[in-house]
Amino acid sequence: MIVDGNHFSTSGASGDDFALFPRELLGSNPEVGLPYLKALSLAFVNTHIRDLPNYRPYLSVSYAKFLSENSLELHLVKSLTPEQLEESFGSEPPESIIPQLAIEPIRKRSETVLDQIKRTGTIKVGIRKDAAPFGYIDTNGEWKWYCFDLLNSLKNKVAQQLNKPIELDVVAIQSTLENRFAIVRDEAVHLECGPNTIRSDIEGVKFSTPFFITGTHFLVDSQQPRVFNRYQSLDSLKIGVLPSSLTETFIEQTYPNAQKIVFPGDIGRSQGVKALVNSDIDAFASDGILLIGEVTRQELSSSQYILSPEQ
Repeated sequence: MIVDGNHFSTSGASGDDFALFPRELLGSNPEVGLPYLKALSLAFVNTHIRDLPNYRPYLSVSYAKFLSENSLELHLVKSLTPEQLEESFGSEPPESIIPQLAIEPIRKRSETVLDQIKRTGTIKVGIRKDAAPFGYIDTNGEWKWYCFDLLNSLKNKVAQQLNKPIELDVVAIQSTLENRFAIVRDEAVHLECGPNTIRSDIEGVKFSTPFFITGTHFLVDSQQPRVFNRYQSLDSLKIGVLPSSLTETFIEQTYPNAQKIVFPGDIGRSQGVKALVNSDIDAFASDGILLIGEVTRQELSSSQYILSPEQ
């Protein structure tokens, strides 16, 4: 902030230009910095571009001091409180000077995850119960398959590191397609294991190194009379998907003429495969490994119900 000056002080604005602006914006002396700026620019061009030595003195400190007989006070404002900003505005602003946050900030943990596990003796985990072979609850109500075994191994490793017994708690708030990231971010669980696409746009969540790689596939009935060809438009074919999934987005963008059938909820994939078995849909789209797991869980024929493309 230059006393008696403003942001026009070193611009190329002229007196005619100043007339276009309200006096409140111009300050008491809008031309305070223009003479020195013009002299400095001319001296620089003639000295360094045109090689005219007579202009070099105008670039010296002595010339700057000569023009600075009336000193300018420079005030640096490094920070202002919201109250000070409103006071500077002179009245109540039409909009809040401090805008509302676009997203809620991620609150800092009071203790590290490892410290909390050491204090409580429990690792809280989330597992998808609709994602065989990674996570599933059998008819006896017991957790099965890869993620449960993996997390038990992790529990034993942490217990060894902390030198104390650790329990594995699969929390009542189960991981689903919709809440899998939120339960980690909101600290309902320490970690979640499941078929998650590793992404960089999820705030408050970090991903481990990948332990499995798959892609989007179609599960089809090889004995259906209508031949399924994924290279065609799939016009009017009924394609089952899970809602709010990357697969749903892929189908909408790649096969806009297909008839999308949504199977919601934590039994959506199971119901989708059953719909294929009953010929209610022509194909069900999902991660290939999850389709294989569901075919295995429902004890279907792997030679009749196949992936396109093959896994």
